[in-house]
Amino acid sequence: MASAVNESAEVNVSVLNLAGDVVATWRGAVETSIQTVKREVAKRGGPPPACQVLSLEENHLKDEETFRDLKCTGDLTLTLVTTGGLNVWKLINTLMDPKGGPEYLQDIAEEDLLRLCELSSRVFLSEAPVLHVPDGVVVFGSLSGEFHQLRHIFATCGDVLTTRYVGLGNYCNRGEHGIETLGLLFSYKCMFPENFILLRGKHVCVVQNRVLCVCSGLSCEHGFDFLQRLERPTDIPDEGFLCDLLWAEPDLHIAGFSDSIRDGNKFGPDVVQNFLRANNFEMMCRTAVVDEGFEWFGDTKLVTIISVANYAGEFNNKGAVMLIDDNGNATFSVFESGAAPKAPRQRSLSPSSAPAALAPLAKDAAG
Repeated sequence: MASAVNESAEVNVSVLNLAGDVVATWRGAVETSIQTVKREVAKRGGPPPACQVLSLEENHLKDEETFRDLKCTGDLTLTLVTTGGLNVWKLINTLMDPKGGPEYLQDIAEEDLLRLCELSSRVFLSEAPVLHVPDGVVVFGSLSGEFHQLRHIFATCGDVLTTRYVGLGNYCNRGEHGIETLGLLFSYKCMFPENFILLRGKHVCVVQNRVLCVCSGLSCEHGFDFLQRLERPTDIPDEGFLCDLLWAEPDLHIAGFSDSIRDGNKFGPDVVQNFLRANNFEMMCRTAVVDEGFEWFGDTKLVTIISVANYAGEFNNKGAVMLIDDNGNATFSVFESGAAPKAPRQRSLSPSSAPAALAPLAKDAAG
């Protein structure tokens, strides 16, 4: 312990369980928060951050506290107590076992799935309605319970320890492996909450202050600021702002908004252009079924993505993911049913880029 902390000081942290075994070691700046330490513990094989209680000399530490706040430098020993009684790593390893098949769930107890749902709910509610992501991401659209294609995406696009993912919604539904799909997504969300962002109506995501990610569409009822003030939990109504985020659809043949037969609104290209301009966004992405895996909405900077090929075994569509690198360059990786995403080609998202420059030609789509 120290009475004053030098700005350049560091801490060397050892995290021990109640048996005295070393769970993780970590070195960093005194400005580091306890929440960051919890995330590092999770990455090193420990429990989810939401299940960790860290103590220093019998004092429970708050997530927002930093080592500077605690006036700590040098070598430190923190004690870890795990709450919740759920081994999330075991769930992940079971679901990601390459030998797995239709019997994926035979080794997963129902009570563990219920605990996972409860834990992931706590994680979701701890986040703001609008999540801001400063770095590059992999954006995936509808999965509809196609668990094997989800595994292909992870295998090709990067490990969740080092790669940030944004899901646009529609994770289960018609596919045969909805429980497995949600089980893996929720497990990763609990273990790596900052690296794994899952949207569904009550959440949206902004990437690098440039790209708005939503489940479906825009609403005529409220502006973007309304969502940032939204109190949760809340139910999705049959109409209105939140319903539109889940159901509103773009329509090239209208201007403004109009009623849709799918319990939401339709909106025209002018709505997209005005919204992006008013909120200083360069691009918007949503998820729905499209033939080529991704599809631009006319001459606007709205793109629709689907990440399951041959949706419901009926549409013979391709699947795609969108990658945005740290410099704002967008790529679309397209794949056929049962295949992994292919190596993409870059498209710049710089402010000088015209919409036509963002949209790859059909021959480019396959990489």
